[in-house]
Amino acid sequence: MVIVERPENDEVLDLYIYEQHEVRIAGVPVNATADDDGDDGTKGQRNRLAHITNGALSTQTERSLMSMEPELQRYRNSLDVFIAETFAKHLLADISRRVQQHPPPAQPIREFAVAGLDLMVTTDGRWYLLEVNVHPGAPTQSMAESNPAFAQHMKTFWKSLIDLVAGNSVTGFQDAFAVLEQAGITS
Repeated sequence: MVIVERPENDEVLDLYIYEQHEVRIAGVPVNATADDDGDDGTKGQRNRLAHITNGALSTQTERSLMSMEPELQRYRNSLDVFIAETFAKHLLADISRRVQQHPPPAQPIREFAVAGLDLMVTTDGRWYLLEVNVHPGAPTQSMAESNPAFAQHMKTFWKSLIDLVAGNSVTGFQDAFAVLEQAGITS
């Protein structure tokens, strides 16, 4: 999600959703116990490798893109609507209040923020917002080198982000309000 000040009105924000969603698929079932996985021999205890994405403790989770995961394709539209609705209806007022008012600079600068969202989808298609990361972490250099498709994705994202903030024509981002309008959600 990218939040950008409107050039003609610094009290109004535009919301954009990047079209390529990064995903991490749990390598160990969340309900697994240590006994199930045998990682530390503590019978019946929660398996510390079995958390939502397993990214912090497990080597079984890799970064990927939603478009590269066939089993996730069916969730794409509902994800975009969920993100747009969550931000536009529930978070925009709070975000707007937090935008600091600065004296006008010598040259106009459009302020923006990039937010990484940690979301979870259940097998029945229900979305949950777990957290909003105002300073999302970028992948490491070694991760980018080991996954050329993901490295290309990151280069495209940064170029598109710069174009978006600079007010240039851009591909790769969807206006959150347009997503809601297409879904028939107008209020």
